[in-house]
Amino acid sequence: MEILIIITYLILTIVVGFIAKNKGRSSIGFVFLALLLSPLIVMFVLLIIGDSDDLKQQRLSEYEFNKKESNFSSSTNQSSSDKKYENLAKIGELVKNGLMTPDEFEIEKKKILSSQGNTSPESKTSNLKEYLEEKKKQSSLNDRFKK
Repeated sequence: MEILIIITYLILTIVVGFIAKNKGRSSIGFVFLALLLSPLIVMFVLLIIGDSDDLKQQRLSEYEFNKKESNFSSSTNQSSSDKKYENLAKIGELVKNGLMTPDEFEIEKKKILSSQGNTSPESKTSNLKEYLEEKKKQSSLNDRFKK
């Protein structure tokens, strides 16, 4: 009977070590603490103090990474026609904001609509960004010369 109590005590102490490790705590330290006090008391303390700050930060980082990855994979699953319409909407905004003329819009629209699946949407977006930056530079130069 005494051996059964000792074996149960040791098994519970090992369980405390696993719980501590899963909570980002020192498993060896909590095992020694469980041996000195009581495995049940140390388990209760572990449940109260919760996860370590490092483990919380790591889980948060993993969550954010998975969220970004899922957003990226869902955006890459869109059809090419959806991306064409998105790019048309973007250049439409440029026209509304006065950063692109209607003639330039028509040229860009023809390029987008006539393009095959060979051009990646990322390159189109970067081309639009480059175009926008170039228009801003031209606009700022024109403003300087007007003064």
